[in-house]
Amino acid sequence: MPHSSTSNSENNGRLKTFAKTLGVFFLPVVVLVVIAQVWCFRYGENWTLKMVRDAEVREVGGGKETLFHRLVIAEEMRRYKLGELAHRNPRVIVAGSSTSMQFRSFMFGECAGDFYNAGGLTNSIDQLDDLLSVLRLLQRVQLVFLGIDMWWLNPNWTGSPSDGFGAGTHDRELALDLRTSLLALPDVVRRGQKKGWNWLRSVREASSSLPPEGHVAIGLGGRNGDGFRGTDGSRRYAFVAKRARTGGPFVDLADTHGKIGAGATWFPFASVVADERLRKLESFLTAAAEQGIVIAGYSIPLEPSVHDAITRSEKHRAFYVDYLEATREVFQRAGQPFVHAHDPRAWGFDSRHMIDGFHASEVVIARLVLEFLKLPGVNSALERCRIYDLDRQIATAPSPVSLGGLP
Repeated sequence: MPHSSTSNSENNGRLKTFAKTLGVFFLPVVVLVVIAQVWCFRYGENWTLKMVRDAEVREVGGGKETLFHRLVIAEEMRRYKLGELAHRNPRVIVAGSSTSMQFRSFMFGECAGDFYNAGGLTNSIDQLDDLLSVLRLLQRVQLVFLGIDMWWLNPNWTGSPSDGFGAGTHDRELALDLRTSLLALPDVVRRGQKKGWNWLRSVREASSSLPPEGHVAIGLGGRNGDGFRGTDGSRRYAFVAKRARTGGPFVDLADTHGKIGAGATWFPFASVVADERLRKLESFLTAAAEQGIVIAGYSIPLEPSVHDAITRSEKHRAFYVDYLEATREVFQRAGQPFVHAHDPRAWGFDSRHMIDGFHASEVVIARLVLEFLKLPGVNSALERCRIYDLDRQIATAPSPVSLGGLP
């Protein structure tokens, strides 16, 4: 027994020594993580999404605009938009990809307060199941604007899979926020290795920047003038405001043309649409119609030279024509409204009215809203909104990309 007691004491002593050594070894890492989290918190970079929403309500209620955009910590756009929808429970929403983020609340007259742009929530045909789940949870949505990106129906585009984010995500929000924040440090290291340490310099420069006048930044990216607006969820792009002031050039047209020529990323070569994806789209539209929800679909606007490059390419033309025809037909079969918006020149617009190769400005989107108002389903859903001067705003827009001054 004495021998056993002595052995236990020695083992306990070794364990304590090991624990102390381990603690000293990891102490610098713990200190670094704490310092980084405190620094991020100062700029709203690692705020929980509930804190973000509370700040939006407070600042917007005080007459200011907020811009939510993270640089260091993952932005988790879909979860952010889902939380906003659950909090606001609007009647009119936008639910496409980034190509739909320029719908603005002021385009909907007296329904501005009942509108939310959840652009970024749905990024593929497979994610329409998630969207339908969200619509069933909200129960109040009557009208959804949904841009059908051409690559959604391309059989050779991998796309974004369904992840079931509509079920239970909101209940686990705090746990997911903590996970995102704790994973930020290794993510910073990975991005620094991938993009070069000049990226960290850009983060430091953002921390010393001031957001645009009348705006409150939530997250480091917001200090650069980029981010989701707290008023309606639409996206503000700092470079768009700068180009509107200076008349500067596009930033990505050459890159977009390169991808078209190479059949890369959003533009893989194909000859026909994917039948399975078309069936999924029709199933979603039919299910929404059965719930009394109007899905206002449209083909996304393309910058003129991008549109022409696709239609003149032997490797893209057949698929593009099939995409346009099949999309219109599937909306018609489901009894849902649809507008072809793929060539803004039909409405008198040109390259100046596009943000880039396939993102339309709010001027083009405002005209799209007017086109939808000509359709019975949309018109009846918006009849109480009294949208009466949108055409005048388009005609007198102060810049090709903005209706109400610089965005």
